[in-house]
Amino acid sequence: MKLLFFFGCIVVLFFSVVIQFAQTPAEQEISRYRSDPHYQIRHLGDGIVELRSPDGRFRRSFDITDQKIDPADLADDQVIDLIHADTTLYNWKYKRRTYIPVGSVYGYPLLIGDFNRNGKIDISGSYKISGISLVDCAIIELNTDTTYSVKIYPDSVETVLSETDVDQDGLTEINF
Repeated sequence: MKLLFFFGCIVVLFFSVVIQFAQTPAEQEISRYRSDPHYQIRHLGDGIVELRSPDGRFRRSFDITDQKIDPADLADDQVIDLIHADTTLYNWKYKRRTYIPVGSVYGYPLLIGDFNRNGKIDISGSYKISGISLVDCAIIELNTDTTYSVKIYPDSVETVLSETDVDQDGLTEINF
């Protein structure tokens, strides 16, 4: 009988650990508040759960369905549905800015445009890699997975000056 009880405890412990680590961050937050008598949890339907305080001052809705957004499926003009995506895994990494800094008191301004006419946003300007003193300007292109890659490393003695059509052929050149 003791062996059966011991085996049962091991099984319960195993499944409780599996269930705990299988939860999304939203489900973990809900389960944290579930044991607190000061909060009420209400299912609104189709994976939407509302957490609220009895006085009504705190109210938050969660989508606990698994959206499974695969970055490989994103197109160049893909719009990610951030309203339904579970961003609680990454919200500590990023800050939302209301502006994009395109100038500085040092060097020349940042240029944003489609310089090579491939339909993707290109950025040209001065930047600094810490510890490396040779590279201080480059042309960077936005990739389909929302990362940037350096396309051109120019001569490091100059910084980016301007984008103009020097030879009047309809294509803009970046003057270093």
